[in-house]
Amino acid sequence: MAVLSTTELEAVNIMLAAIGEAPVATLEEDTIEDAQIALSTLRKVSKELQTQGWHFNTDYDYPLTADAITGLISYPTTAAHVDAMDDTDYDVVKRGDYLYNRKTRTNVFELGYVLRCKVIWMFDFTDLPESARNYITMRATRRFAKNIMGDEATVQYSIQEEAEAKAEFKADDLRRADLNMLTHSSSVNRAVRRRSAWPVS
Repeated sequence: MAVLSTTELEAVNIMLAAIGEAPVATLEEDTIEDAQIALSTLRKVSKELQTQGWHFNTDYDYPLTADAITGLISYPTTAAHVDAMDDTDYDVVKRGDYLYNRKTRTNVFELGYVLRCKVIWMFDFTDLPESARNYITMRATRRFAKNIMGDEATVQYSIQEEAEAKAEFKADDLRRADLNMLTHSSSVNRAVRRRSAWPVS
């Protein structure tokens, strides 16, 4: 029998089980309040983790093209963070729906210009690696149970599970980061080295 990846519904039911609640069959808006709180917690933890940037959700040298008429570069709607690569002469940030160059103090670029960027993407839960889903579920479960039960002692059991899931996720992400494929770009290597030193709470 095929082993399927964890869905949001399955994750929520794991969270509900941690506080002794019965599982739900759907995540529609009319489900019980605790299920909605669990879903909100799950999504919040997912965003927190993804925003840190990992191999699975980070692109280097990603091309973003200035509009041929306005010179504006649209900020990708599913991006958590966009930054120009180190070897480009730009310092960009998000301003409204577009990239803004802090060095020239304008959001207008050369018409048709292709800016190479590091982009951290935000994915739906079902698009994440299974190791990430598992870690997010474990982390969200402990946070949810603590908030609902109000007693740290009631969720101590999950600390070890969360730590193990975190270690497996980080190891899995590192395995996916085939650094040998990046040796052609010194700027990417510098970025990866900085990324590997980031602390993870």
